[in-house]
Amino acid sequence: MEYTDVINHWNTKKGKKWRHVRIAESSYSNERIRKEIIAWKKRGLSYEHLCIAIDNYALILLNYDYKWSHSWTLLQLLTRHRPDDRKIFQLERFIPGEFVAYDYMKPEARLREHRQHKRQFPQKVIPRFRDVPSAVVM
Repeated sequence: MEYTDVINHWNTKKGKKWRHVRIAESSYSNERIRKEIIAWKKRGLSYEHLCIAIDNYALILLNYDYKWSHSWTLLQLLTRHRPDDRKIFQLERFIPGEFVAYDYMKPEARLREHRQHKRQFPQKVIPRFRDVPSAVVM
C-alpha cells in the first residue's frame, strides 16, 4: 500500500459534506498531502490504519445519527490540531483503538441503540418474593 492508496480511499467516500481531493502530479496541495501521509507513517501509523481512520471520520460526518459537522479536506484532517491541546492532532480521534462511535452519537440515536440492545439481550426476569412458592415444611 502507498500514500496514493490513502488518497484514493479518501476519494471513494461520497456525501454532501465530503470534500474530494483532485489528484494532479504537480499540485502543491497534493505534495503537502503526500508529505503529511508519509510523516504519519514515520510516526508509526500504517496506511491501513489511516484508511480506517478515514472510514471512522466518514461514518460520523456522513451519517445522520452522529453529531459531527466539521467537514475537512484530507490535508486539514492530517494537519489540524485539537483546540484544547495543540500537541494532539484531530486525526488521532479517529485512529483504531481511540475511536468510539458511541461518543459521537446524537441523543436520540443513543436511545434507539439502547432500546435495540435491550431487545437483543432481554434482562433476566427475577420473580418477586410473594410470587415464589413457599417451601413446604415437614
